[in-house]
Amino acid sequence: MFFPASTMIPWLAKSGLYGYADGDGRLIIPPQYTHARPFRGEFAVMAQEGGFGLINTLGVPVVAPEHPFVHLSAPRPFSLAFIKKEYNAWWRLPRWKVLPGLNLLSTRRNGPLLTTRVPRAKWDVLALPGMEKLQEFNCMDEQNAWGPARKMPDDLRLLTSGEHLLLRHELYNAEGERCSGSIFGQLADGTFLQYRKGWYRRVNEAGKPLDAVRYYKKNHLVFGGSTIPQQEAPYQRIAAPVFQSTGGEVFLFPDFSKPFPASIEPYPQVGGVQYIAMIGALQDTDHFFVLATTGKSDERRLLVLHKSGKWNKLVEPRPGFDSMLRNGALLFTQGSARGVMDTALEFHLFPLQYPESLGGTLYAGKDNKSGKYGVFDIMEQDWKITPAYSYIGPCLAEGIVPYCLDNLYGLMELDTGRHITPPLYDSIDKSGAVTQKNQLFYIDIYTGLEYRD
Repeated sequence: MFFPASTMIPWLAKSGLYGYADGDGRLIIPPQYTHARPFRGEFAVMAQEGGFGLINTLGVPVVAPEHPFVHLSAPRPFSLAFIKKEYNAWWRLPRWKVLPGLNLLSTRRNGPLLTTRVPRAKWDVLALPGMEKLQEFNCMDEQNAWGPARKMPDDLRLLTSGEHLLLRHELYNAEGERCSGSIFGQLADGTFLQYRKGWYRRVNEAGKPLDAVRYYKKNHLVFGGSTIPQQEAPYQRIAAPVFQSTGGEVFLFPDFSKPFPASIEPYPQVGGVQYIAMIGALQDTDHFFVLATTGKSDERRLLVLHKSGKWNKLVEPRPGFDSMLRNGALLFTQGSARGVMDTALEFHLFPLQYPESLGGTLYAGKDNKSGKYGVFDIMEQDWKITPAYSYIGPCLAEGIVPYCLDNLYGLMELDTGRHITPPLYDSIDKSGAVTQKNQLFYIDIYTGLEYRD
C-alpha cells in the first residue's frame, strides 16, 4: 500500500529502533532502523547496522544501508541523494594517531587508541526517482575524521533557480540534463556568471550567453584615487568579489546592475575620508556602504555612497557597525545607538542584544533591562512577545519559534505567543527532531504531537 510521503514521520519504539508512522501516529513501517530521518519527496534516509541508505514509502531500500553517510535534498523540482563512500588514505602518515589526544606526528585531530585510518571520501550525487548519477567527486575528511560524526562537504553549493539546478559549478535542467559548467555563482537578477579561459560572462538558466560583454576578476577598487586591495590581513577590505567589464565598469558581486562609481566626490567633512576598513553593496538599493574614518577622528563610521559617486548626506554617519543581516539590514552593536538600518536606509533603535531576524520587522533578542529574551517589532518600537525567556528563535517554520526556559526548549507561535509545547526538550530543530535525556525522536512542530511509543 502506498502512503503519501508528507504523512510519513520517523517513529521511535520502546526497543530503541525507528519505524515510520502517519501524521496521526499510526505505525506504517515497523520499527527496524537504528536511525531514521523524515521523508523528503518519496524517499527517506535510514540506517541499520551496516550503515546509511534510502527507502521509499513502501519501506523498500532503494540504496542499501551500507554507507557511512547519506544526505537527501529535495529542492523542488529536484530530489537529490548524496551518497558518501570512504576508503582508507593509509598513505597519509602525518595524520595517523598513535594515542588519543597525543600529537606525535603533527596532527591536531583527536582519535581513539592506535587509529591509523584517515577516511578519503568519494561522493555520488543521484537524481531521484530515477537514480541517475549527476556527479561524482572526491574530497578528504578534514573534519570529523576521527569519529562517527559525518556531514556534507563545507564547500558544496546547491541552488535551485526556477526549473534549473546549480550543483557545485554545474547547471542542470529539471530533467537532470547538464546545461553548462564552470559557474562562478548566481547574480542578483537570477542570471549566472560563468568562467571562461581567464574571463567571465553572464549566462541564463540554460547556460546560454546573454551578451558579448566580458568580465575580469580584480583584486582591488579605486576609491578617490587610492587603491583599495581586496584583502589586507587580518581584515577584509572589500566585502564581495570585484569584477570589471570590457566597458570599464566595476561591480561588486552579485549585483551587476549597480556599477561601483568610477569617480567619487570629496567627503563633505574637513579632512575627508582618511582610512577605509570595508566597502560593500547594500542589498536592493542604489547604494554602497563604506566603513571608514573621517577627518581627525579614529572612530570608524558607516557612510552611505550612491552609485553615482555622491555621498548620501541624509544618512547620518553611524559608528558601531557589526554585520549585514540575512534580510539585508545593517546591524549596529557598539555604542549607545544600537539598532538596524533597513534597506530603505532608515535607522531603528534596539532595546536588546543579540538580535536575530525573524522576518519582516520582528527580531528576537535579549532585553537590555530585564536580561530576558523576547520578540521586538522595530517599526512599532514595542515588544511583540514580552521578554520572559532565556532564549528565543530563529524561526523553525513560518510563524513558529523555539524558546528556552530552565535550559529546556519548547515551541511557540510567533503571532500569539501561545506555547505549542511546554519546555521539555534538550534541543529542537526545524525537521521536528528533538532530544530528551539522550533520546532522539520527532514531534510535529505545528501541534507538538510526539512520534514515539
